[in-house]
Amino acid sequence: MRTAWFWICIGMLTIGIGGCAKKTADELYRDGQKAVAEKAPDKAAKYFQRLVQRYPKDERADDALLAWARVAQERGSREEALSLAKRLVEEYPQSAIAYKAEILMGNLSDDEEARVLYAELYQEAVRATSNPDSLDKAEEIFRAFLDRFPEDERGDDTLFALAQVAQNGDDELKAIATYEELLKRYPDSEHNYKAQFMIGFIYSESLSDYKKARVAYQKVIDTYPRCDLVKDARFMIENMGKSIEELDIFKDKK
Repeated sequence: MRTAWFWICIGMLTIGIGGCAKKTADELYRDGQKAVAEKAPDKAAKYFQRLVQRYPKDERADDALLAWARVAQERGSREEALSLAKRLVEEYPQSAIAYKAEILMGNLSDDEEARVLYAELYQEAVRATSNPDSLDKAEEIFRAFLDRFPEDERGDDTLFALAQVAQNGDDELKAIATYEELLKRYPDSEHNYKAQFMIGFIYSESLSDYKKARVAYQKVIDTYPRCDLVKDARFMIENMGKSIEELDIFKDKK
């Protein structure tokens, strides 16, 4: 005859087993991320796979698929990574991170397939620049495009767009660095005189560093004497640091 203690122990074991089998999606995701940090890719893949299988409709499912795909990529399993990234795009088309899966697909595909993928991604990035909440998305796509196709003819357009994204996101130093990168990498770009002017503008209007602003504006005048921003550069040099009320063009004329 079995004692009460026997059934109590059986009950405790059942609860314990059930608890292990019913880890939440968040718990599985955290376990997977921890395994990634510990450089245990096989273990991480199992956690992410388990999450997707058990909770396909959970808000973490797309994150888990992307993380799983990246683990596969790091393990050198190109086909698996491609398959998982494609699965994310197909099963979660409205996901906010679907574009990240497409970037991964583009980086793992041959040039011809990658260009097809990036054709739409690039336009998606352009659209994202008009939304303050999507600037990070635009930046990520543009940078991925430059990394994948460093010799593309749109390289200077992309860097100019990246600088504007940084500027719109109030990251003035990143914007300056990106404009300078444009000037260095593409010395003949049609955007260069605008980039040089914007460097001066950021220094004068956002950072109040008038010494560096003066140098930047003077470069516009000296380097691009026939551009349409020369008069603006001279005006900015002459009126640097003045308030709107101090400018002659805003004073009442008698």
